[in-house]
Amino acid sequence: MPVPENLTSGRTGNIEFYVREGDPTVQQMLTSFMTGFVEVFNSRFRREIIKYVMENLPENLTFGNYSTTKEELVQEMMSFARPVNVTVALVSKPEVTPGTVAYWENEGHWVSMMFTYSFLFSGMVTSAGILSGEKETKTLKRLRIAPASVWSLLIGKILSALIILSFSQVVLVAATLLILRPDVNWSPAMLPLIVMGDVTGISLGLLLAEISPSPRAAGQAAVVIGVMLQFFVGMYFPVQFLPEPLRSFSEILPFTKASEALDGVLLGNLGLSQVIGPSIYLGVSAVIFTTVAVLLFPKWALEE
Repeated sequence: MPVPENLTSGRTGNIEFYVREGDPTVQQMLTSFMTGFVEVFNSRFRREIIKYVMENLPENLTFGNYSTTKEELVQEMMSFARPVNVTVALVSKPEVTPGTVAYWENEGHWVSMMFTYSFLFSGMVTSAGILSGEKETKTLKRLRIAPASVWSLLIGKILSALIILSFSQVVLVAATLLILRPDVNWSPAMLPLIVMGDVTGISLGLLLAEISPSPRAAGQAAVVIGVMLQFFVGMYFPVQFLPEPLRSFSEILPFTKASEALDGVLLGNLGLSQVIGPSIYLGVSAVIFTTVAVLLFPKWALEE
């Protein structure tokens, strides 16, 4: 007499599921429902079978040179029954408030964004390109023959990058004012933020040039980092819209502090006393980046 093929006999059962031809969307929905239901059933059935088998096993098991406990074996077998667990987490949509709407609608915001853009590209990318360019074209090797010290060379590179950055800021801000004609508050409180932002961008660019494996890689790395940081410093959308881990990263970036403080001065009439904190944060970042760049420069300048 043949043994019936079903779950009670220890055999694999078979289900034939018929779907009428017609709307492909309905077919897909019904097929996905049935296959999903069967997969969940199979997983739970395997787990129950494993539990039943394990109840009759001794507490300690030995297979040749392999020894394990009943509890450990149960955990391993359960992982075979369901190797992957999927957890679906719902992410709430950021609330769009009148303040965040004004973030895009206020033309004055783009004035501070032009300064932030200049810190990243006219500052960081330009200084990295200037320093790595000297190495790539071998002109740095010829400059070392001159009586000037390596420190004079570094200071010269910083000053040249600062001149380019300042000119870029004038052009960017002037174009923004001409096109958008924003109503902003010009205040001396902007000066420490701009100066510290300039130095931070330039010093970070010098550092990237010195730690990169090659001059060409330095320029590419500076551009990639500059593009990525645009989305973390509040240029295109409020930092509050970022997921929590990325928001924490964004909040420690000196350029985020500069962007928020410049917005506060230009749009919120913040005074000098209220931007001391962000200015100090930028200044400390600039000192750290510059110190490391200065320490690495003599050895980097002597390398072929």
